[in-house]
Order: sequence, then structure tokens, then C-alpha cells
Amino acid sequence: MSDLENSPKYEGGCMCGRTRFTIFDQPNLATYCHCDDCRTSTGAAVSAFVGFETAHLVWQGEPLKQYRSSPTVLRGFCSECGTSMTYEDEKLPQHIYFYIGVFDDPDSLPMTNHSYVEQKLTWLKINDDLPSNTGTAVPREEE
Repeated sequence: MSDLENSPKYEGGCMCGRTRFTIFDQPNLATYCHCDDCRTSTGAAVSAFVGFETAHLVWQGEPLKQYRSSPTVLRGFCSECGTSMTYEDEKLPQHIYFYIGVFDDPDSLPMTNHSYVEQKLTWLKINDDLPSNTGTAVPREEE
């Protein structure tokens, strides 16, 4: 536990509190995602999520339910309140991405870029200076 004591700590959970998590590490990604799949999954005009290595994640409470939204992607949600919580890609087995709204202190995790801007809603205006990517900002491991 001594290594974890000096690590940053981020906590969060679902709306009803049945599922909680703690992450002892810095994020490897913090992005706004404008893709159709994330928009449909969350019901929001744009999604914001933060990625971490799964080795630094501790779950508490009830396990998430998962939905396979594409051949390699699983999206996790609370089976009680329905809160959308995670995105996992089987092509990136050591990583997990949490939607920013499930963190207890989302302000501590500022976004660093925009992904899939070519799918952005036409009426949504981006008024920041963050880098914009066509396609994903998720780091891809070599296949």
C-alpha cells in the first residue's frame, strides 16, 4: 500500500451509490468525444471521459452491468440507477475510460482534447483552444 499512498487518488460512483471506484494514478487521457456511439450511449450532445490503467483501479459495491456496443467495445452502467460509467475496448485490455460525470470531483480532471470532431453536432460550438482530432484520441496499442 505504500506505493499507493503517494499516488494521486480519484474517486467516484454511480448516482445511487451502489457502485463506487477509486483510482490511484494519473489519467492517461481526458477527452471530449463527439462520436455517434458515445452520444447515443450517454444521451448527451458530447461525452467527456478520462482514461486510466486498470491496474490502478479498485471497485467497491455492486459490479457494473455491461453492454457490447460494438464488436470490441463494452460500456458499463449501474444495474440499479442506469448511470453510464465506463467504456472499455478489448483492443486496449489494460485500460478503462470513465465518463467525467461519475467522479466525485470532476473539476480535478480537465479535458485535454476533442475526438471525432467530424461527427460533432452542427449546432455545437467548440469555444476552447484544445486540440481537435478526426478520429480517436485514445492511444492505440500496436496490433
